[in-house]
Amino acid sequence: RKRGIYIWGLMLFGVLGEAVLAADFCLGEGPVTARLIVFSGQPAPIATVSDPEELTSLEVRLKGLPSTELPAKPPSRLDFGGITITSPVVICGSEESGVLHILNGIIKFRREDGSGPIYQDVHGLQSWLLEYLRWQDNSGQEFHAPKEWHTAN
Repeated sequence: RKRGIYIWGLMLFGVLGEAVLAADFCLGEGPVTARLIVFSGQPAPIATVSDPEELTSLEVRLKGLPSTELPAKPPSRLDFGGITITSPVVICGSEESGVLHILNGIIKFRREDGSGPIYQDVHGLQSWLLEYLRWQDNSGQEFHAPKEWHTAN
């Protein structure tokens, strides 16, 4: 019986206390800012989510994310490097905060020191962010992401 409890605890909390089954992220107060990582030589387009319905829709996509590992060799795209939610998010029920980086079906929670667990984008967060947010470039012009960026590879 003790052995079963130990194995369950290891499955639940993994090495170094990282949750390995699933994660829920919570947004802080106020608007959320996201930045497109685009290798273009120009400043990165940004979007701000402040509408309560959009914030709720965003937060729903941050719940129940199963743990994963990075692919052995992530697909390379020279033009698109993902999306970073630059407003701090927290792992719900904890004080631990960081930023999220989303690319090709992977969501990485990044602490200040750069470390953090990795989760699957099972709710289409990348696609939703690209489709529904109003992205603006440095000059305030609207920026539309190419359709191929909307799907995970």
